[in-house]
Amino acid sequence: QLPVPRLALSAMWMRLKGFLHTAGGIIVATVIVVWLLQSTPVVGGHSWGDDDLDPQDSVYGAVSQTVAPVFAPAGFDSWSLSGPLITGFVAKEAVISSWAQTYALQDPSDEDAVDQGHSALAQAIREDFNHSSGGHTYPAVWAFMVFLLAYTPCVATLAAQKREIGLKWTLVGIAIQLTVAWALAVITFQALRLFF
Repeated sequence: QLPVPRLALSAMWMRLKGFLHTAGGIIVATVIVVWLLQSTPVVGGHSWGDDDLDPQDSVYGAVSQTVAPVFAPAGFDSWSLSGPLITGFVAKEAVISSWAQTYALQDPSDEDAVDQGHSALAQAIREDFNHSSGGHTYPAVWAFMVFLLAYTPCVATLAAQKREIGLKWTLVGIAIQLTVAWALAVITFQALRLFF
């Protein structure tokens, strides 16, 4: 039996509204946490919230720099590229907002430039991938995307897994997902850099 269009649209809207409400709250919370971590210095000469504090010298930058070397074989061992993967652990949707905060660039005003991928943020990310990959930009971007898609989905998924299979197997699942995602990213980068 085919559903009535009005009923189908109503059910679709309810689910979409619920998703946007939940995802929006997670993204806002993640952005706030990233901002707090980027405002907390780890080097002397700065106090909390200094306007001239480089994100690299913050708690967020320090954690990201610690994680970054793991991704060297995948071509993106820059702290500013690996840091958003940590926030992506909370919600994948937060990766772009983390980049926007990390690079601290003004909002682009030229909509045509944004549509063609020439915004200041796009340029900064492209240059970062180019530098961290030794000139193999596209293989590094593909490796990043493969890792982003393959690693642990989000905190909400982990909470559901813990409820269903327990803490031990959830942790085993996280370890497997991270290992497989890292291996796929490394294979992607190492294979594609032979051609690009």
